Amino acid sequence: LKGDGNFLIAEAGYFAIFFPSDVHMPCIALNLSTPVKKVVVKVKVDSYEEEQPKHLEEQFVDDKIIEETEPVEEPKAETTENPTEETNL
Repeated sequence: LKGDGNFLIAEAGYFAIFFPSDVHMPCIALNLSTPVKKVVVKVKVDSYEEEQPKHLEEQFVDDKIIEETEPVEEPKAETTENPTEETNL
């Protein structure tokens, strides 16, 4: 296999995720080969739902309604009778 590419050095404790469009070359090691754990996960793309489950969506809507109907009052700033007067501490 010829072409330009990048090398990923996978040290102990790290992992990599490869997608079907990623070309990879397994069984390549620097200095000394070591056992590697490999997991393959396949997800059917047309079964993916972009919307949240209904029970989560309703909770979000309820929170939004509460937020709009009960505004939070901001604390009032303390005022002095004469704003130009300086106070010595």
